[in-house]
Amino acid sequence: MLYYLLYLLLHLLDLLDYLFHPLQLLFDLQSFLHHLPILLLHLTVLPFVLYFVYYFLHLKLSLLRLLLSLLNLLLLHSSLGLIYLHLEVIHLNFYLKSIHLFYYRLTFVLLSHLGYLHHLLVLKGVLSILFGLFYLNNYNLSIVLILLEHYLYYSLN
Repeated sequence: MLYYLLYLLLHLLDLLDYLFHPLQLLFDLQSFLHHLPILLLHLTVLPFVLYFVYYFLHLKLSLLRLLLSLLNLLLLHSSLGLIYLHLEVIHLNFYLKSIHLFYYRLTFVLLSHLGYLHHLLVLKGVLSILFGLFYLNNYNLSIVLILLEHYLYYSLN
């Protein structure tokens, strides 16, 4: 995150420099167009990084709550502790699947920027079917349907 803030700050300083040296803008515009694909890659990957940090923090909190529920169950021998433990396992399972899906999305973005879009669509379709085979619950089935819809859309266009 700090890298992106410094990157933006440097570009703001460059913009101030262009106010005093307009000809420099023409030379740097050619350089900017040359590096545009890399800039677009950074802009598309940044939301996925933020998404991962968000889910990683939730995963750590979920693990902590799971540990506390387990201690509650062991120390108090209460049925309430057992219910909490079961809920935290479900909660943790959801976040683990979300992070798994994050890696899949990030791989798709990176490979599509490298120009492997045609092969990637086939891979995307195969992974969608595998998601459906391994995770047969409502949450993942909805993801599979969305991914298959995208696969059909990209393969037909």
